[in-house]
Amino acid sequence: MTPKAIQVFIQTWHLLDDIEHIDIALSGGADSVFLARILKQYVRSYAPSIKLRAHHIRHGLRDSDGVDMEIARQTAKELDLPFICTELHLDGIVADIEQEARNARYAALTKALREKGPEGRCALALAHHGDDNLETAIWRLGRGCGLEGLTLAPRRFADGIWYIRPLLCLSKMQIYDDLFQNQIVWAEDPTNADDDYTRNRIRHDIAPLVLEEASSPKNVYRSLIGLRSDCEALSSFAEAFIDLHPVRYGGWFCSFESWQTLSQQAQAQVLRHVARRLVAGFVPTNDTIGRAVTWMAERRQTRKTTQDGALNYGWCRAGVMVWSLDYKAPQLSDVAIEIPTHQVEIYGFGRINVWPLICETAPKNTAQMLCFAHESMPLSIRPASAFKTFAASDGHRVQSSEALRNAGVPDIWHACWPVLCNDDGPLWVLGGMRTIHAAVPEPGMRGIMVNWDAELR
Repeated sequence: MTPKAIQVFIQTWHLLDDIEHIDIALSGGADSVFLARILKQYVRSYAPSIKLRAHHIRHGLRDSDGVDMEIARQTAKELDLPFICTELHLDGIVADIEQEARNARYAALTKALREKGPEGRCALALAHHGDDNLETAIWRLGRGCGLEGLTLAPRRFADGIWYIRPLLCLSKMQIYDDLFQNQIVWAEDPTNADDDYTRNRIRHDIAPLVLEEASSPKNVYRSLIGLRSDCEALSSFAEAFIDLHPVRYGGWFCSFESWQTLSQQAQAQVLRHVARRLVAGFVPTNDTIGRAVTWMAERRQTRKTTQDGALNYGWCRAGVMVWSLDYKAPQLSDVAIEIPTHQVEIYGFGRINVWPLICETAPKNTAQMLCFAHESMPLSIRPASAFKTFAASDGHRVQSSEALRNAGVPDIWHACWPVLCNDDGPLWVLGGMRTIHAAVPEPGMRGIMVNWDAELR
């Protein structure tokens, strides 16, 4: 029953890796009935530990959807699959029926799946095939999208569950042929023939022309899957780059030195992925990303936001920044420094190494990442928001924002940037200015040496 092509496709894309439970979206139509039979056979042969369940959604939009439900129920019974049905009662929808029904359907499917098993171990199996992928590409090309949105993903993780599409390597006709040969019953949705819907017009009028002009339909499906493969590779590079500059406290920062190693096209891809990390489910428009890349290239400080007001894009003296519109500086508590100690993590921005010593010769206290303190006073770390000004080593007062900018601290983290203090007050804006209270080391002096290992550098 399981075509070799699907077996290879599932294994090539690792669709079932680390999956413990799969819900099959079983509408009762040809595609989903075929999917249920394929997955049952594949799991029995290659992944017997995976649990399967069929989930039917009854929208309440057609009088005949009771027939769909009964066919779905009978299919599950024949395959010995647990079966659940969710009734939505969407008959009151008057506008954009397709989109509203789709949103409600996915919400019901994912809600049931999240209740079933642990996050990251459950999958929702969808019956999209190669023709669906082509229709999607044509539809999205007409509306404008990037590479990531152009084609359907064989495997995608979102909101704690995996979405898998094992049939993208097959055509609709191959599915029909298999069902006919095996005398399998399915339900045909009458709205599939209605050209009032854009997707149906693409399906009936445009997609067949593309397939007719192709040297082989398989080449079309293979090309679309290849685009998705390229997209996945590009995304992995973008994610790896972001991991070098982690999201902290609702904001993301990258130094100009690192940012300029990327082409503008790669910068745009990174910003898309940053947006997703900062705001779950948010997808910025291509225009928004293009403007942000331009602003950053021009180093034009901006408070402009994305189209729906989710994120800010800008730059500071230290580098480029992305931060959420509702960003608020975290309320960080003081960190007491025990002496002697080896290493202390500071607010997730880096670490300090602290050790007592006796100066044999006067160390250079001008090194950016070092500070010397008297041993008689306890040390602590306080957030910069505790100080309006700092007294520089020569005695003149400096606004805290100016001291932080001079230290190369990203503007979005000025309020929570760590400052080394003792009982007299601030000693050192870590990585930057030392204050009048910082000790001046002399030969023979007993004291404390502090070294700052910043993760932003």
